[in-house]
Order: sequence, then structure tokens, then C-alpha cells
Amino acid sequence: MTRIFVVDTETTGLDGVPAGDLVLDIGIVRADTVTGEVLPAYSKIVGYNVDDWDYAKRNAWIFGHSDLTLDDVRDGVPVSCVSEDVRTLLAGSIATAYNIPFDFGKFLRYRPWAVSCHLAPDIMVAAHNLVDGEYEFEDGSTSWPRLEKAYSQLCPTDPAGLNGVQKHRALSDAMAAAHVMLRLVNDGIYPREVTA
Repeated sequence: MTRIFVVDTETTGLDGVPAGDLVLDIGIVRADTVTGEVLPAYSKIVGYNVDDWDYAKRNAWIFGHSDLTLDDVRDGVPVSCVSEDVRTLLAGSIATAYNIPFDFGKFLRYRPWAVSCHLAPDIMVAAHNLVDGEYEFEDGSTSWPRLEKAYSQLCPTDPAGLNGVQKHRALSDAMAAAHVMLRLVNDGIYPREVTA
């Protein structure tokens, strides 16, 4: 299969559903590894009753580093509807993310999401072949590269139209990750065709 869904989530925290963290924004694009086309497939702000949230959720990192607001979440589409849409869209498909253990491992594999799809290789892991992370370890290896760094180094023509600024919104991050993936495909680092 040469059409791969690239998924990104913005959340209330880094620990995942088991720790009580929530998906607030989800973006999905469809990337064609042959034509190089990247198209938006799904984007929603997930709605919750934010009045019941504790201090940590109300002051989550995402609210200070993007244009997403508590009012956006209050007015968002109920999680039951969004999770059903996402399950339906991704059912049986091939999907990936820039950091699969985070998006899928901590969030999308759990209820209410319970996404069932075939996972392609992690874009972040593949990008690490060409892009160093910000931190160097004693053995000389580096941490995983942040999406913003991988995108700026591997996609200097800005095919996602970010204009030098990572918006930290799910759809724009999914677009950037998809273009990183396509660059890695063209460099022979990421598989052009992924089978289920």
C-alpha cells in the first residue's frame, strides 16, 4: 500500500490515557508515497466539559504553546463522536505518526479511541537516521529529533506551508510529519510501500 495515514494528537499531558490525560486535537492526513501528494483527511477539536477539569488539565502545555483554547475544547465535538470517526477512518488501514509510542501507544489504542489499524514504521525513528536530536548522550548518540527540527532540515522548501513556525496543532503537525516521511521515502530510508 502506498497510501498511508499520518496521525497527530495534541493532549493534556504526556502520560497517556491510563494516567487520565486526554486527546484535545486530532489531525490526520493521507500521504501517497508514489505521487508525493499529502491531503487532509480529518481534523477535529475534541470537546469536553472543561469546567470539571483540575488545574493541571486547565493549564496543559498545549494551551500556552498554540492557539488552542479552553473555549475551543469546551465547544469541540464530543469525544464519543470524534473517536468513532477516527476508528472508522483508520479501521484496517495503514497509519503512522511522528512518535508512534506517544500517539498510538499512550492514547489511540485505549478507549474511547481503541483504534485498530496496521502501523507503518515510526517517522521519528526513521528521521533519526538523518537528523540528530537536541541532547547528546555519553556514548555519542542523540535523543530523538523533534518534529520541528526534522521538518526544517529535511523539508527546506516548506511543502506543508508552515512558514518557519510549528503551530503545535494536530493537522499542521500531521502535514509536516507526512512531508518528512515523503522525504525519507525519496532518500530510501522509509519504505515506499507498506503492507498490512
